[in-house]
Amino acid sequence: MQNRLAYRFPWLASLASALVLLLSFPPANAEARFALVIGNNAYENARALVNPKNDAIAIAAKSRAVGFDVTERTDATNKGMKDALREFSSKVPEGSVCLIYYAGHGVQIKGQNYLVPIDANMAAEYEVPDETLSMDTVVRALGETKSKLNIFVLDCCRDDPFARSWKGTRSVGTSGGLVMPADMPQGMFIAFSTSPNTTADDGEGTNSPYATALLEELGQPGIDFEKVFKNVGAKVVKATDGRQEPWSNSKFYGSFSFVASCDLSGDSPRVAEGGIVDKADQYTSWSAETLSIAGDLLVQENGSIKRLSTLAESRM
Repeated sequence: MQNRLAYRFPWLASLASALVLLLSFPPANAEARFALVIGNNAYENARALVNPKNDAIAIAAKSRAVGFDVTERTDATNKGMKDALREFSSKVPEGSVCLIYYAGHGVQIKGQNYLVPIDANMAAEYEVPDETLSMDTVVRALGETKSKLNIFVLDCCRDDPFARSWKGTRSVGTSGGLVMPADMPQGMFIAFSTSPNTTADDGEGTNSPYATALLEELGQPGIDFEKVFKNVGAKVVKATDGRQEPWSNSKFYGSFSFVASCDLSGDSPRVAEGGIVDKADQYTSWSAETLSIAGDLLVQENGSIKRLSTLAESRM
């Protein structure tokens, strides 16, 4: 009977094999994952930047590739940034993993950090809170979601905007330095692309040095996320000859990996410690460029597991 079914319906064997493969591993993304990604280039009242928009697009693509539901904004106004934060935070369920990535200008005034929208117009210091999105506001929004882990990445600087030094960096001044938010709830991890009293390079290529390193590390399988950011820091220091030293602070006491552990040896890599990988046909609409960004991830195709980069090569 079984042989007759296989003969009449040959696709059943393939379906059975696929089901066995899928049921053999626990889910890689057991927790819900949500990301908010913002990149601002086109400043109306400040020096325009070159790469934050590129950085945001690439980080958003990579975040989707590792299982995040992404809210993405580029060249966002003050209202646009605050609306994006509201939209993002409203859909995050309790127990989730959240990632926020911001690239653009940043300022620090009297111990408070602010993310600068493209339409910010600050003629006096007292206007800064109204014209920007404060870091503390973002941290409070994350805290109210009751997510288990919040990763907040700032690829920007935190300087006094009234010095008006707008050359070659993502800072809006040359004095000041970063401070941690006054209220950092448990479960928070904050990563700055540069350390106190220094500036972050916008980068001479397509992406900033920090975004370049983060894109390389986000898809590495089986690595705890804090180790990911340590690796990013080491790469940025090397790429900038020590001019830029990333810095982070953590109040998270668990473990989390962006990608499940895998055995990447040989021509047919396999999942080694859990994690159902996506089917290759889910990526048919992705461009070769986007696939290349996420190339170190694994997908299922024709009963085998392979690197996503192989799909990119076929579309070049």
